[in-house]
Amino acid sequence: MEVTNFSMPEYTNLNAIGEYNKFLSGHAMFDVKNPEEFNNALLFEEKKLSEPKQEKPFIELMGNAFANGLNSVDDARRASEKAAETFAMGGDISVHEVMIAAEKASLSTQMAIQIRNRILNTYTELSQMQL
Repeated sequence: MEVTNFSMPEYTNLNAIGEYNKFLSGHAMFDVKNPEEFNNALLFEEKKLSEPKQEKPFIELMGNAFANGLNSVDDARRASEKAAETFAMGGDISVHEVMIAAEKASLSTQMAIQIRNRILNTYTELSQMQL
């Protein structure tokens, strides 16, 4: 078995990071005019990261998620009604756009109903569990 010699290619720039920093230093976003201000910003960010986070309770997060979901269902319903009204008044909207808006509203309503049913089933099962 023949062994070939392996040689590392010759690099002209072994300090790529230094060269890149030199390149960036000419750009306005990279230049730091006041190093003390930059250090203060770094310390502020470090302090924010080190502070304990006040996490919201699970129930509040779920409530916000449901509220956002119901708002999006309502938005789809309103968009459907507006599209149908615009079409009925002879506005600049095609029948395809009206049907798409109506289908989006219908699907989002059906999804909301299915989510509600799953939540009720889960609640029923949990309430019947014996601890």
